Formats: sequence, structure tokens, C-alpha cells
Amino acid sequence: MKRYGLVVLMLVVFSGGTGLHAQVPPVSSPLAPDVEQMLYLRACAHFNAAELAPGSPYILRQATCGTPAIMGLASNWPRLSRATKTAFATLFRRPSAQASAVSPGGHFRVHYSTTGRDAVATTDADRNGIPDYVDETARALDFVWQLQVNQLGYQAPPSDGDAHYDVYLKDLSPEAAYGFTYPEVYPENIAHSYMEIDNNFTDNIYSTRGLNGLKVTAAHEFYHAIQFGYYADFGAAWWQELTATWMEDVAYPEINDFYQYLSCSRSYACFFDTPEMSLDKFSLSFTSSLHPFGGSVFAHHLEQVYGAQALRTIWEDLQKRDPSFYRLEYIDASMPMGGFAKVMPRFAVWNYFTDDQSRSEGYYEEAGDFPQVHQTDATPSPGGTFSRSGEIDHLGAAYVRVRTGGSTARLRAVFTLDPQASWQLLALLVSDQKVEVLWPRGTTIDIANADQYQEVVFVPVVTSLSGTGFDFAYTISLGSASQKPSDLIGDFELDGTVNFPDFLAFAQGFGRTHTEEEYNPLLDLNGDGPIDFNDFLIFVSHYGESR
Repeated sequence: MKRYGLVVLMLVVFSGGTGLHAQVPPVSSPLAPDVEQMLYLRACAHFNAAELAPGSPYILRQATCGTPAIMGLASNWPRLSRATKTAFATLFRRPSAQASAVSPGGHFRVHYSTTGRDAVATTDADRNGIPDYVDETARALDFVWQLQVNQLGYQAPPSDGDAHYDVYLKDLSPEAAYGFTYPEVYPENIAHSYMEIDNNFTDNIYSTRGLNGLKVTAAHEFYHAIQFGYYADFGAAWWQELTATWMEDVAYPEINDFYQYLSCSRSYACFFDTPEMSLDKFSLSFTSSLHPFGGSVFAHHLEQVYGAQALRTIWEDLQKRDPSFYRLEYIDASMPMGGFAKVMPRFAVWNYFTDDQSRSEGYYEEAGDFPQVHQTDATPSPGGTFSRSGEIDHLGAAYVRVRTGGSTARLRAVFTLDPQASWQLLALLVSDQKVEVLWPRGTTIDIANADQYQEVVFVPVVTSLSGTGFDFAYTISLGSASQKPSDLIGDFELDGTVNFPDFLAFAQGFGRTHTEEEYNPLLDLNGDGPIDFNDFLIFVSHYGESR
């Protein structure tokens, strides 16, 4: 659906004019009733909670970014029913305030009140005539401008006609929102905007309060303002939220507000609780709306493996895309290493090594503070089998763990994978000293001498860009008879032996990093990114093995 000056149109129709001008968008087919109902209820969750029935899954029990609810209405406005438009038209009228102050850097005008519901505390310790909270807001905004525009190289957000980006301080706790970024005009797929931020962050609805809440909100919402200058289509809302939540931690790594979205309960679809869910899953129902916020770990992964510029490159490429409608293929084409199919397997590996399973080096820098990813423990008895099945959506993964420490048995796993999807099956061979990543060539995996590992973790990953509920099933067995391995770590030539030709292949790639074009991810034997001495030690430990 093409984007137009729909928010401005609303203001003209419902507010009597704004001084801005927009063409009337063409008549569009109405939304499906269930889609409009979701948009309506999600907006009610922030702006009219009394409309929600008791026990409704849309009731907000913790504050989040409220921008998706705004975007859902704004970008679909021509297709909404008159009743929905009437219910939410006044949302898009800029708020009023009693005073304003320009930030020291000159980029922002902060609007505030000192009386009424939206009042900020009037404390003015430096006696500059501006409340301290307003000063703190201005400093945080100048800081994130310096970071995101000057340091990270993003283009400044589109101007609304003057030299200052407008930020309004309001009491947003009744709306259960840290902040909102309101798009105003859609020339093609970009929009200028203004921002609302809570006036104190003292209410219990906020997981992160006070100035820390202010800071991460400034980083998050300003990144939305920047995003709207690249690609403002609501179809990319998952990517907007995922990367904006990541930007909080780039700006303020010591605050970690995003931890609240990593694990909560599977009903709320926090990321580590539901790894089998699509990375780009975004639902307007609150029951699964937290997934993209926790999915910010994917942006952390991209940053640590490929560099922060990889995120900016994706936004720059999106800006060149057809604004008529969003497609996941747009982001796939800009992904490092040639697409999600190459990036997702390592991402799945990193997601296992968190919490008590984290390592002193490699993988996420904050891995020890991240929760464990949801996994299934396979417990076959010696001579017996363990069978299960499940479903994985596109760009999702599952984890099947077999504890093998102390066992003298060989391990066999037989997987059946839905032929309608593209898959990458991995096996993580985990001991106290090291991690080895096995890339099986088939779906029957024999691991000899399994007792040398504490655990073996099988990770089926769906690399398809669409589809949900792809079936997978597996049977895992332990046996005492000797068994040749189905695949060998270090057998790069795939000739059944780890020998000198494999050494030459490894030597050719040794020292290369994941940002180099000649980089071969199969040589990264522990999955942490670079091909380094740790990988060499793993290769040497398997040299001479054969099937």
C-alpha cells in the first residue's frame, strides 16, 4: 500500500487544518475485519484501556514503546473504518505545552509543562530557568544525536520545516508507554515526525525508571525518527523495533532495559522463550508483541560479528526499495554473508551459549546475563530411543540437548525435516574446555565417543523467508557398540578423512574475519566469528580422524 500524507490529512479533516498540505489518498480496499480489530485493540491498549474486556490479552502490564500502535493506525488510515478513524483521530493532533527549550546542541526543541497532568518537576538546581528534568532530556537527546548521526553515520531525521526536532514531555504512564514517535507526512516511504517521552519515569509500569528510563527512551525513539527517514512502512515494524531496542544498548550499555524482553513467559513470546518463532514475528496482540524487542539480540549479534555498519547498510538499502509494500526479501538482500541463510545458523549457535552455558570469550558480550534459550532435553536410556516432534516457523530454531557426560555410548540422531522448508541442521559438541560446531551433510548423525563431551545439542534452523509451523521430528538413541561418525569436524574436503588437504584449506582461511569477502564460515569451528587459534586447536585435535 502506497504511503501518503495520511496523518496530515487526518488533522485537516478532524482538527480544522494544520498549516501543512497533503493530497487525499486514493480509496483503498478496507482491511480484513480481524486485522482492523487487532489494530483497534492494540491502540486501545495504550489509549483507551477501558474498551478492553477483563482478561483481554491486549491489556498492558508493563510499559513498552508505543510507536507500533501509532504506526499501525497511521500507515493503514485510508483502509480503516469510519468508526476506528473517529475513535483515534485526535491522537494525531500535536500536544500542547506551556513552555519549550532548545537543547544545547541546537537540534531539539523540548516542550514541557509545569502544571497539570503532564507537569515536570520544577526543581532547577542550576537556576537557569529551565526545570532540571528538561535539561536532562535535552542532554540525552543531544547525546543520541551525536551517537547516531555524527558517530554511527545515519542521516538526520527528516525536518518538519524548521531547525529543531520537536519532543513533548507528557505523562505517558496511563498509556503504558515509554515513548511514542508520531510520523506525520509520507512522501513515498519516508516521514518526518515528532516524539513524546514520559515526564518523569517514576511509575511502577516502567521496568527502568528515572533518568535511566529517560535515556534509553531517547535512544530508542530517536532511532525511530531516523528510521522514518529511510523506510517508514509498517510492514517493517519488527525490524524497526528490533533495531531501536538494540540502539538503547549501544547508547547506554550499562542500563540494559532490554533484558525484560528476553524471557518472561511463552504466552508473551519473549525471544529466548520462543526460539522456534519467526525472527520477524510481529503481532499487534500483546500476547506476542514483545518478541521483536527481545529479538534485539539479533542486532547485537550482527554488530558483534559484522560491525555496527551492517545495521546502517540495511537501512540505507531499504531506503532504495519500492515503497509500495514491504518484503522480507529486502532485508535478506542486505544481510551480511549473502542473506539470512548464512547468518541464522551462527546466530542460533550464539543463542545457546548464554546464562550458565555462557563462555568466558566469544559469543555475546553479555551472554552471562542473558537467560537460557528454551530447549528440550532428550533422555534416551542406553539401548533405548527418545522421540519427539515439533514445529518451527521461518527464521526460527529449536534446541534438542542430550547430556552425554559419563556415557560410554555412541550417539545417533535421526531427523525428519519438512520438505516444504529450507533447513540447516547443526550439532554443538560441548565440553568444559571447548565448543565444536558440526555441520552434518545429512539428517542421520552418528557421533562416536560421545562421552568426551558433556552434552550434544542438535539445532534445526529454518532458513526459509516465509511460512510457519514447519514440522520436524527426531529419534535419538544411545548404544554401546562402536560406531563410525557420520561427519567429521575438520573434513573440509568431504572425503571422509581429516588430512593434509583439509589443513591447506584451513590454512588458506586462517586469520580471516567474518567481514572479509573470502571468509568461509565452515572454518569457524567454534562458531564465534573469526577463524583463529581456537579453531586451529580444534582442527588439530581431529587431525587424522576418518569415517
